Amino acid sequence: MILFVLKSIGIVLLYILAFILLILVIALFAPIRYKADALYDKKLHLNAEADWIFRLVVFFYKIDGKNKKSGLKILGLSKAPFFRNKNLSTAKNSNEEIETGKNFNSQNLKTNKEPPVSFTNNNLSFIDNDIKEDSDGEPEEKKGVIQRVKDFIEIKEKEAIVSQAWLTLKRLLKAVIFKEFYAKTIFGFDDPSLTGVLLGAAYMIVTPLGLGEQILFDADFENKRLFADVRVKGYTNLWSILWPLTAFAISKPVWPIIKPHLFKKGVTNERKSKQQS
Repeated sequence: MILFVLKSIGIVLLYILAFILLILVIALFAPIRYKADALYDKKLHLNAEADWIFRLVVFFYKIDGKNKKSGLKILGLSKAPFFRNKNLSTAKNSNEEIETGKNFNSQNLKTNKEPPVSFTNNNLSFIDNDIKEDSDGEPEEKKGVIQRVKDFIEIKEKEAIVSQAWLTLKRLLKAVIFKEFYAKTIFGFDDPSLTGVLLGAAYMIVTPLGLGEQILFDADFENKRLFADVRVKGYTNLWSILWPLTAFAISKPVWPIIKPHLFKKGVTNERKSKQQS
């Protein structure tokens, strides 16, 4: 009797394990089909859609000038917008709310009335998040893009990191299988020499990737301009995307840089507990 019970439990556990493995296989290898059409000429027009697991999950994102709309459907049921939809009316309303808060504060300095909740100091705590702690525990302001580039140039293993990033980019392009891909860009800057340099750099990047026929660049040496027309359609799967990214993250030159950021919260809490003790 005991053997029968143990055998039954083992069979049930085996079925549960097989079901979990089946779900993982479907999630990792089920095709993610995507398509997008984008046009930019002073205003952006975008229509993008992606579906997963045979359209059981559908995500769409649309931009028409300043109007944005997004949505997520699971089993045909619409969920809350993935991104907050914005348009001109909402932007005007938000500006009016801000002006109302400013007027309230200026008019009630003498009466000592409490401002609305959305304008109290407690809700401005996000400003403190713009200050980081360095290795010595002293706060420092967030570094700008130029400073980050300078810090990267000073890294000894920057060549190995660039090489690993280039390899990862190639793997991702192979994983994202294009059934249709076309892009044309026309750009121009105030300085014609800068326009020419960027035009040459653009072709130096796309040609080794084998995308010279699909991605076309043209330059406007007389006017400051930006025009882009992109059409893409294809499919991929989660495994093909996650594996190159994971391999890049745990590679020898990259992992020592990523590791402190991944475990920074734990290190910060440990440091605070030591200071309190």
